[in-house]
This record gives sequence, C-alpha cells and structure tokens, in this order.
Amino acid sequence: MAEPRAISATAPIMSTDQTDRSYTQISAEQSLAPHPNRVELRGAPSALTWPRICANCSAPADEQIVVRKVFLKRRPTRFSRSSSSGLIDFRIVPAPIPFCLTCANHHRATLVPRTFNIVTDFIFSWAIVPVVGCSILAYLTFPAVKDLSLTEPTGRAGWGLFAIFAAGIAWCCGLWWRTTAPDRVERQTEITLACDFSRDVSEIFEGERHIYAIRSKALADALASANTDRAWTAKDQAHSRRYSWLYYLAVLVAFAIGVWLLSVFVP
Repeated sequence: MAEPRAISATAPIMSTDQTDRSYTQISAEQSLAPHPNRVELRGAPSALTWPRICANCSAPADEQIVVRKVFLKRRPTRFSRSSSSGLIDFRIVPAPIPFCLTCANHHRATLVPRTFNIVTDFIFSWAIVPVVGCSILAYLTFPAVKDLSLTEPTGRAGWGLFAIFAAGIAWCCGLWWRTTAPDRVERQTEITLACDFSRDVSEIFEGERHIYAIRSKALADALASANTDRAWTAKDQAHSRRYSWLYYLAVLVAFAIGVWLLSVFVP
C-alpha cells in the first residue's frame, strides 16, 4: 500500500491521505472501487460542478450518466458493520458522472437490466396479504354504508371505517413501492465504476459529504479544482475530530446529569 503523502492544512484531502480519519470515513473508503485517485467533497454529488472529462478514459466528455447507489441511512459502527433495521432504512443517491460517447455506449451495451415486473412482483410480495385483507373488508363494508348520511353519527362512523380500509390499501401499496426502490436501481458496470462514490460520511453536526474514487486522474484533479469551495481539507478533518469528541463528551455529561437528577428527585 502506498504511503500517505503529506498535505497542508488547507489542501483538499485526496488519494491515499489517511490523516486522522474517522471510522465512518475508513469504512466508506473500503467499500469503494480500488481507484488511487480520491477526493472528499461537501454536498450531494448532484450539487457538484462536474468537469467535462470522461471518468473512465479522460477523453472530453459528451454526456453525463446519472449513476444511482443505495446506502443504508444508519451507519456501521466499530463493533458491527450490519446496520439495517427498518423497511425503508436506505437512501438512493444520484451522481451525474461525465463520460465520452465511446465509454457511455460501452456502458449501455454491458448493462444488465433489472428484472422487475410491477404486477408479478407485487403479487408475490408481502404487501399482497394486507392489501387483499383491506380490500375484502372494504368490499364487505361498502354495501352497509353506501346509503348512510355523513350528517348522522352512524354514517360518519361507517364511512370512517371504510376510509380506514381504503387508506390501508393505499398505504401498503405506497410502502411496497418505496421498499422495492433498490430493486429498480440500475447495477453499476465497469464503466460507471470508474467514478465510484461513498455514502454520506459527515458527522451528526456537519453537512453532507462524500468520498469519490475515480479511475481518471485528470477528472479527479479537475473535480477538486472545480469545487474548491467544497473541498474537505486536513484542517476541516482536525476540527471535525475535535468537535466529535466534544459532542460525545457533552452527551456523556448530559446523561450523567440526567441519571443524577433522577436519583435525587425520584424516590
């Protein structure tokens, strides 16, 4: 492994620099494609200024391909890399990566499409059970309430019950569509992996930030130059580490004070 190079406090953190990195940053970098050119920038990938340089071959870019990646919202810890605990505990992040026409066409030729069929996938999903159940209950309820007036208490109760069943159908369908969103995200190809990007590696008190692993050194350098106002520097890294310790110390102190107050005022 190459030795980390020395950087100034105001230079953007790139390539193999590992100066005082957090566990979130290290684990995120390990999940990236093994390109040596790395840049860490603030903001969402779609908010960056992308130079017209192909991420794969460094030729002038003719178009941008929106690459989407699925990330868990919860972060891995030092003790466990498994952090999924919810049906919609993920975030889909898009990045408009520049490519030349040759590389873009090669990507489209090698792309393996997702086999997602909205009808058959829904029929064989978990959502079909509550949707069918609510549909049957709504069907049985409707004849009894269709002639009732909303001005009467009985009518309002009956129509309210029917509305609950109808809302249950809509909610389950919407939840199923949301939970299956990762199944509709295109797989990365060898071409789109030329510019890989990490999950949000910012701390709780910071704005969004991502790490980029780029095959083309020309694009990596140009991307850093075009987004100097978003560059994550060694100075920023030192401040982040310092504020992280202060934040966790404050949480620990607040917890201790809360325990002490409970012991004093609660018999």
